[in-house]
Order: sequence, then structure tokens, then C-alpha cells
Amino acid sequence: MQTRTSVGTHAKKALFTKLVENAKIVLILDPRSKLEETHVTVRVTYNRKSFYYRTGLQCDLEMWDKLHAAKGTSKANMIKKGQEDIFDKVVSRVTELFLREQFSFDRLKQVLKGRNQETFSYLWESIINNLRKEGRAGTADSYNNAYNCFSKSIGANIPYTQIGVETVEKWTEKMEEAGLSQATIGIYHRGMRVAINRAIADGNIKPSQYPFGKATNKISIKKGRSRTEAYLPVTDILKLKNYDTPEKREIYQTKWICEAVNMFLFSYLANGMNLMDICLLTYNNHYFNSKGKELMFVRKKTEATSESEIQIIVPIIPELQKILDYYASTPSKDCYVFPDLLKGETDPIKIKAIVKDLNADFGFRLKKAAKEVEISKPISMTYARHSYATNLTHAGVSERYISQAMGHSNKNVTGGYIAPFSPQKRVSFNSMLLISE
Repeated sequence: MQTRTSVGTHAKKALFTKLVENAKIVLILDPRSKLEETHVTVRVTYNRKSFYYRTGLQCDLEMWDKLHAAKGTSKANMIKKGQEDIFDKVVSRVTELFLREQFSFDRLKQVLKGRNQETFSYLWESIINNLRKEGRAGTADSYNNAYNCFSKSIGANIPYTQIGVETVEKWTEKMEEAGLSQATIGIYHRGMRVAINRAIADGNIKPSQYPFGKATNKISIKKGRSRTEAYLPVTDILKLKNYDTPEKREIYQTKWICEAVNMFLFSYLANGMNLMDICLLTYNNHYFNSKGKELMFVRKKTEATSESEIQIIVPIIPELQKILDYYASTPSKDCYVFPDLLKGETDPIKIKAIVKDLNADFGFRLKKAAKEVEISKPISMTYARHSYATNLTHAGVSERYISQAMGHSNKNVTGGYIAPFSPQKRVSFNSMLLISE
């Protein structure tokens, strides 16, 4: 009998190879076997450990060599293409798990062998996946963090029958033992509540199983920190603005802080625009039709959830123009206003990761500026949006204007008949953002 010791030309050579994150995926003859006819396997190696997934094909060394050389319409090439389909399936599953930050060999085994779709865990995962398909990456990440925490504490493939007060109490205890804040626990509970409400609507969970509420036998979802404190008054905005000088923009150690300060001020002066929308902001038709006096965008966070597209118009007041003059690209139809922020990336998932890192990085730089100008609050980019709403309110600007300017969905039917504010009014109101009392 021929054994694996009588090596063929391609005996130890992979038919297909792919690297996903730090996981190496190869289609090879099972190296653990010394039989003449051996199983073909997809081997996934990660952190020096390996997982083997059989493709269902067995072949000897001669056939393995033929697969490597196969081309055209030969029988060997048909087999080769079938093996490639299986290999691609494994690559796809590994990629999905890394994108969802859920990769493990146990999880990979689970998704390759087929998941039980009649479980609460599967429903929760499907909600997360649908959010990603809709482009709502932020919400998906939040629910995914909650799901990962729940799975780690309670387990995977949790059936609908197990959902109730007792299970949520057990999970909550685990989170408290792990040192999670009450605000984070509340966020995770709300993520779970979405899946539970869906399960009740689908008839998979009885209303009596619903675990949350104010009753003594229910679990109360903790509220997060009030956002009313997360703002800077105009006096502090002006302090931050005064940090930025032409000299500091030229010094390597401070020019990066100046950039963060100006992105914060841009967000504040541009109707509280969040960083994702700043990164995706383009010079569209509205900009040119207004002769460069206004920017217009659709808020990324609400574009998938609003019944109709909400267009937000930003008047370019002089202080906003100064920021554009220094940091923005030359106006060109449909080009990014700040192309350096995304550095040419177009993949939605990677853009989300870039914006997340930028938010953290800008927050770090802003705190350095705040310390120098004696602002005691732990400011971040989020403060810009809250400051816009709060300071215009304090200036006596109508709630209706602030709501329209920030792109809040108006559920009042009559709101659809209210004409937008004139360009002159928009400039007048937004100019109040830099006037201290």
C-alpha cells in the first residue's frame, strides 16, 4: 500500500490559500492522516491553533496533483471548482465572524454546521445582521456588544423558553461582577429588549415572559447619564476657539490639536453635524446652487429609519468658511469636503471603524486643548452637537428651527406643511452660536 511518505509533487501544497485578519485559511490534504486516500480539508489556523473542516472529498496523491494542474472543462477542474466553492464558504464565514468581532473556533464550527434558527440567540443575531445591511453600523455594533456579553455570560443557542426574569437577572449579576457601569448595563438591556419585543411580535415568546418593567417582579432598565450636562456654553466655545492660532497650526506637536479643535468647531457651527456626516460630506448640487453659501446633507444616522429623506441645510457663516478655507478640499462636484479624513476608503464597515477611531483620537486631542484653556469638562465630539442645541435654545431661538436644523424627525403630521426657514434666517440664527451673553 502506498502511504503519505511517498510524497507526490503537490502533496503538502495547498490548493487554495487566503489570509483573513490573522487567520490563515488553506485547502489541503489532511496532514493528520497517513492513508493512501485522504480527506480534503479546509484548515483555519489562528493564534497557533488549527481547526479542520472536511469538504467531503477524498483523494490520493495522484488525484491531488491532477487538481493542482486542472484547467478548462476537465473532470478534475470541475471537482476543483467544487472544492473552491467550499473553500470560499469557509472564508466568507471567517470574514463575517471577524467583522462582527465574534471569531472563535467554536463559533466557526457552529456557523459551518448550521445554526438552529429556532432560538432567541439566532433572532438577536439576525437583527444585528439586518442593521448592518441597512447601513446602521453604529446601532448594530451596540446590539452586537450586548449580544456578545449575553452569550459569554449565559451561552449560545439560548432557546425562547429560557428568556425571562431569571435569565436576565443572572446576566445582570455577571455584568456587575465584571465591573460594568449601570449605564452600560442599561444599554445592553435595551439591546436585548429589541430582540425580545421582536420575539413577542412573532409569537415565539409569551408576553408573560417579558422581563423588564417597574413592577417588583420585573427588572428595571437603568437610565444613562443625562446629556444635558454634555455641552459647552458659548464662553467655553470661545475659549476653545482661541486655542487655535496660525502659529500653533505650524508646530508639529500642536497642529494635530488645532485640527481636532477645528473639527469640533465645524461640527458645532454646522448644525451639530456628527463626525460620520462630516467625513461623508460632499459638495453636492445644493452647494453650487447656493453659490457656495450653504451645505446640504442627509443625516446618516436617520436615513434608514425616516419615512422620507430629511435634508439638512447648513448656512456657511464666516467662521465656518474660515475652517473650510484651511482644512477643506477645493470645491468640486460630488467630491468629499474633507477627503483626508477617510483617505479614500469606500467600504461602509471600514468607514465605520475609521470614524470610531477618529472620534476617540479627536476626543484625546480636545482634552489637551481644554486643559490648556481651563475647560474642566471631559469634552468630546459629542459635546459639539449638544452645545449647538443648548446654546441656540439659551439664545431664544425657536425649537422648531433647532429641530429642523439638526434633522430631527417630525412625527407631527402638520410639521410636513411648515415651510423651511429662509437662508437669511438660518444665517442669523447660527451666527448666535458665537455670541456670549
